[in-house]
Amino acid sequence: MKHIKLFENWLNEDAANLGSSKPEMSTEDVIKALGESPTISKVASFCYDNYDKITGLDLDVRDEEMEFPGEIEAVIDHYDFDYNDFSQEWGN
Repeated sequence: MKHIKLFENWLNEDAANLGSSKPEMSTEDVIKALGESPTISKVASFCYDNYDKITGLDLDVRDEEMEFPGEIEAVIDHYDFDYNDFSQEWGN
């Protein structure tokens, strides 16, 4: 029975980490790559194209109704963009 419980725990941990890893880019890296005054369209496109590197999550796993992860929100806040405007540019 102990082996079954250990296997179940391993499966649950693996499922919880599905589609996630450590981000490769920090908020500072994103800002450095984009510069200080990019357009909202350029920022949204960059974040969409590099979603996995910025957040450590797979874009395919993302629920479209979900709010943006903290890493993306930090970039939006840095440039003082409106969330609704950013959302409209997302994925274009």
